[in-house]
Amino acid sequence: MVKVVIKKDGSEEPFDMAKLKQSIRVNALDAFLRQSEKDINTLVETISEKALLSMQTSEKVKSSEIRENVLSELKEAAPMVAKIWQEYDKGQGKV
Repeated sequence: MVKVVIKKDGSEEPFDMAKLKQSIRVNALDAFLRQSEKDINTLVETISEKALLSMQTSEKVKSSEIRENVLSELKEAAPMVAKIWQEYDKGQGKV
């Protein structure tokens, strides 16, 4: 189970599932302006669980690896959300 996230600058911080879910939620809200809160909650739960499942044996994970796993899951389940996330990242110089 992921316990520590290694940030881009090499610093470490405790893994925070709420922070991951909030990132997914913000992008889902931007993409799905007409979706119900229930649909968005379902997407957030599904994507966060699937993304972390592939990292369940790691205690420390790079933030970029978490991002890539989330985006991979979003590309299949909600391509528009993945697109918005990637556009935001480009604007922040993360890609």
